[in-house]
Amino acid sequence: MGIKAEILKEYVSSFDEIKPFNKNTLKYVGIAFQFDNIIDFDNNQTLFYSYVKSLLPYKTERPASEGSLVLTISPVQNQFGFNQQSESYTEYIYTDNKENPTIRVITNKKKIDFQCIDPENNYTSFKDFLEKIWKIFTIFCQIYDKKINLMEVVLRKINKVEIDGNETFLNQNILYESSLFDNFANTNTYKEFTTVEDSGETVIFRSGIIRNKAESDNNLIIYDFTIKQDNPNELKLESKFLQEMLKQFSTKIFNLYCYCVSKDYIDKVLNKND
Repeated sequence: MGIKAEILKEYVSSFDEIKPFNKNTLKYVGIAFQFDNIIDFDNNQTLFYSYVKSLLPYKTERPASEGSLVLTISPVQNQFGFNQQSESYTEYIYTDNKENPTIRVITNKKKIDFQCIDPENNYTSFKDFLEKIWKIFTIFCQIYDKKINLMEVVLRKINKVEIDGNETFLNQNILYESSLFDNFANTNTYKEFTTVEDSGETVIFRSGIIRNKAESDNNLIIYDFTIKQDNPNELKLESKFLQEMLKQFSTKIFNLYCYCVSKDYIDKVLNKND
């Protein structure tokens, strides 16, 4: 994978060992399943809605599109050309509450995407989130049955940590950029690392420091973790298999996050009772 194996097991070795911190710094939690084009997708969304309406009573539709541009060059013949393609489709958005939703589900003919809205207040644990979305995903699979070909599974979590009077407890190796500037409050930094296993599992780690203009003058550290499996040969559309894969993803992200903030920060800030 590229990430040191000991880091991925340093804090917990299994999903069942994870315990929520007293202070929740999550700002985004999402799970996505990517498919080949699903046949008759739009025709079955009404049926899908009828089954999930008790869980997600609010439905909206929006137009979406995607395009590609392929450039071909032939130096021998001194020729070049390009082929531009675009495709329009409909996305369906389902929420559990019209004004203040806690969960959003976005579907189109290539994916179903589950998002926890305002996770700082609405997220308790990954186990709870997974149980909630799995009821909906099971219905989705039953509706489309053999028409879906799973191509990718993605888990993404974003944490925002304030740099306040407790920054001395943070892992300073992650914050080396702060020593480069005289006035760090006027500087935004960002870095990204991507590693890929032979199986096709990809880990994308992004981190940066930004000015928290909306709430205060404090700076925020962003820890953005994405783990995905995009090798279809490694994927099975089975409940236990996919749930176990997502639990493993969540465990790896938990360990990466703990490493980023450090054990001192966990003990003295995240698990401190206010």
